[in-house]
Amino acid sequence: MATPNLVRDPTSDPANNSTFGTVSIRRTFTNTGSQPITRLRFRITDLTTFPSPSGVADLRPRTSSAISATVSGIPVTVYGTTLEQPPAQPNGGGFNSSMSVNAVTLAAPLAPGASIHVQFLLGLQQTGCERLELDEPINYDTCTTGAQIAASTLTCDSFSAVGTGTPASGYAAMRVWNVTTSTVPLIDSYINVGVPTAYAAIAVDGSYSTTASFPRQAFGAVLQGRIYRAPSAAFGSWDGGSFPDVIVTCQEAKLYLPLIQR
Repeated sequence: MATPNLVRDPTSDPANNSTFGTVSIRRTFTNTGSQPITRLRFRITDLTTFPSPSGVADLRPRTSSAISATVSGIPVTVYGTTLEQPPAQPNGGGFNSSMSVNAVTLAAPLAPGASIHVQFLLGLQQTGCERLELDEPINYDTCTTGAQIAASTLTCDSFSAVGTGTPASGYAAMRVWNVTTSTVPLIDSYINVGVPTAYAAIAVDGSYSTTASFPRQAFGAVLQGRIYRAPSAAFGSWDGGSFPDVIVTCQEAKLYLPLIQR
């Protein structure tokens, strides 16, 4: 990410939990529904914060005001977010904190099809690699590279996953194997030739969605699924970073035939 989507300001502001400056992450949100949105809030589900080991950033979400940014030579308003209270948060936000956009209200809703530019301001109390995830599809991660699984479904004959890629380029490569019988993959798009459907392009916002099928596995088998980031849609091009796996046990499939009166 680069300006205006991401701005790093090194100005020290200890009073606002920003001893080593701030990071401003800007995103555009569009109401794709059929009803107006009268309240726009975001919840922090993961971030690097206190206590952080050496080399990992200590991020403190904080309240911000509206600013002006230039996009393709055109000035746009980027609205700030408010770190919600209570409880009081003198040390800044953290896990499970919520951020609201005060520009969206009952009197000034976000109409269907309308968009709004929003910034999330983070103070730095320690520098290092950084990660922020919200309950909306936003992932900012300088600590790792690869494709991260946000939601997934692994069954006895298919693996579906959606998530985010870091950096936001390349392809999501899929691997599934039967842990019970062997380590030989059932689907292995980043090593084996012949499974191009298991590659999913990572969009400019870092998101991807992919599904691959494989021969049905036996009842009771333990299956394990994993997503990697591949710089190109070619076998062997994975970037080397693995991420949380999806593990399930195959359940018995039952087929109920219709009752026919004779």
